Amino acid sequence: MKHKLKRGLAFLLAGGLVLTNLGTALPAFAEESQATPETATSDSAETEETAESAPALAQITDNLYADLPDAPTGSYLGSMGLPVATGETKISISAWTTDLYDGEDAHLDADVFNNEETTIAVGKAEDTDYAVVPLLVQTEYPSNGASSEIVLPDEVELLSYTSTDNALVSATEDEQARILHQTYTEQSAAAIGFYVNAASDFTAQFVYTAPDGSSLTKSIHVQIQEDAAPTQLYADADAGIATYASAPNPPFTTGKITSIAKEGGTWLVWFNGIEAYCCSHGLNGQPNGCPTYNFSHVSRLEPGQYTPGNHYANQVNI
Repeated sequence: MKHKLKRGLAFLLAGGLVLTNLGTALPAFAEESQATPETATSDSAETEETAESAPALAQITDNLYADLPDAPTGSYLGSMGLPVATGETKISISAWTTDLYDGEDAHLDADVFNNEETTIAVGKAEDTDYAVVPLLVQTEYPSNGASSEIVLPDEVELLSYTSTDNALVSATEDEQARILHQTYTEQSAAAIGFYVNAASDFTAQFVYTAPDGSSLTKSIHVQIQEDAAPTQLYADADAGIATYASAPNPPFTTGKITSIAKEGGTWLVWFNGIEAYCCSHGLNGQPNGCPTYNFSHVSRLEPGQYTPGNHYANQVNI
């Protein structure tokens, strides 16, 4: 088989939700062709030539993984024909203060990877007896097939991404499963932010488990203090939105990028917990005031553009 790696532009759209320019250099799928008796000799020669000219780790790092906090120590060829970087696995749980994607670049909080335990203080929302706590978990260089779990105490309520400053919504069972439990397939880094509702101090844990059974655990201690700053979500959505003719209404009209994952050298994004893609003419669609996004139109996907569960392929096809 011959593998030729190409690079192209990624144009992202969010489950039909027009978001912003998440433009990034997106390598296309590897081209494959089956060797035949007539081409076996030439293919063999090309294979030897390709092996000699295969990109070095430094080239892979500079072109695909220079935005990770730590440089990779190795790589393997993923199912999409692109190198997946590997290295020392690191995890973290911290306050969610990082804009996970600003329209141009993805962002990991590099400093918190080196903290075994973290303590943060959050203030109560005005005229309430509770605090909305923004938390972030990150994983760098997870093993292929590894998993992780966020462990929250019973007295803490996990919130839906549809929550606003004026109306908190409990996460459904499906949302809880998507937020609290993660698996890693051909990913070099991942991060997910979420909100919890708490009336008193608590401790949360992030537990990573490798395929061989080894594990890593990090903890965060949250203090609810009267003099600490409260968390701002975003205002209630405007019901007066427009849509294209015969197109569905968006499930929400404001929100933020809540999760990112580095797969095959490309950052994939999730908007309010949903796989997200962006359609941006001229790559000038980013709104002001990131990371909160506003949008007013939705569009349908053509048959063949969307494959359930394959975020990377959908991004290429869309």
